Amino acid sequence: MPRSLSTPGLRQQDNSACRGPKPAPPPALCLPAWPPQDITGPLPRIGGIILAAGESSRMGRCKAILPLGGSTVLEQTALALAAAVTGPVVVVCGHHGDAVRAEARRCGLTAVTNPHPENGMFSSVQCGIQAIVSHVDAAFILPVDTPLVRASTCMLLAASFVRQGHAVTLPVASPHRSRTGHPPLLRADVLRSVLRHDGKDGLRAVIRAFADLGMNTTVPVADEGCLRDMDTPEAYRLAVAAFRRRHIPTAGEVLALLEIAATPPHVRAHGVRVGQAAALFACRMVSCASPSVESLPDAGLALASGTLHDILKGYRQHEKAGGAMLRRYGFDAAARIVAAHRDTDPARVRIPGERELVMLADKYIRGTTLIPMEERFDQRIAGR
Repeated sequence: MPRSLSTPGLRQQDNSACRGPKPAPPPALCLPAWPPQDITGPLPRIGGIILAAGESSRMGRCKAILPLGGSTVLEQTALALAAAVTGPVVVVCGHHGDAVRAEARRCGLTAVTNPHPENGMFSSVQCGIQAIVSHVDAAFILPVDTPLVRASTCMLLAASFVRQGHAVTLPVASPHRSRTGHPPLLRADVLRSVLRHDGKDGLRAVIRAFADLGMNTTVPVADEGCLRDMDTPEAYRLAVAAFRRRHIPTAGEVLALLEIAATPPHVRAHGVRVGQAAALFACRMVSCASPSVESLPDAGLALASGTLHDILKGYRQHEKAGGAMLRRYGFDAAARIVAAHRDTDPARVRIPGERELVMLADKYIRGTTLIPMEERFDQRIAGR
């Protein structure tokens, strides 16, 4: 986002197919809460292994120490794990060893050295496991070149492991249901199996073997970062741009959130129209604004927030509940708008922002149909 917008979606149309019964409250949500509030007793020891021993040949420079979001790639990777770990975290070094060790030390992390990084990533996986396997009940394995993984993803995986104890817990970035992402969370017995493995087909072979035994599980997440690596200068440029907008869900993450929340189809359809209208308002404002105007609405944020404004329709105070859900998944900018899109007085705002535009779009859209404002409030107007 922002994406190209078109007006046909706002034309008059029959929306009878999108109407439905008043939805019951959606099922209990798998919100990223860590530690889980319903768990008593000691938590399992969950550690982390950050793989940073690669040569970075396609990148042309050490990936771990590249700047990202006011810190470094290594620090952002570690922060995602820090939200969920209860045990040790190690950084596996190899190529660029001095630079990676220095950055690990600055981040307060322990570094271990892979003496043969030329043998590939699996040798680094084994090196990291050897360092912590006797101190953990499970461990995340996260390559340093996937720094956009969200803390909420790690918390969801950890919470799932605490409740179910599966051998392997993997994130699935819905709606990419066929693709599992990073980081896998491996139980201690799986970690020991990795140490015994001959390396053929790498870590995937071990995970696949446990899956064949029905011992793996997947957790749906709203996180396209878990699918995104960063091996080239162009991929790094895109990662930096994506990181700047991490508080706004992408189109795929919007769909994932709606799926996780079990938002009814007719509510989703209404949200899509509201998002389109809010984004169109934002684009028109930007195109017509004087160059002296500094604060203008973001069309991508308006689109995402409008689409999600009723995500928990059916819940008590669904606006605030929806905002709380988005905040816990890390989408703070959209969360603020969803939580308060009805609690605003446009007359008091000099330049409308995304929240006001979402509120206005919601008034213009009934179901999926664009209606005149007079018709929207005909009963109130007639009663004056």
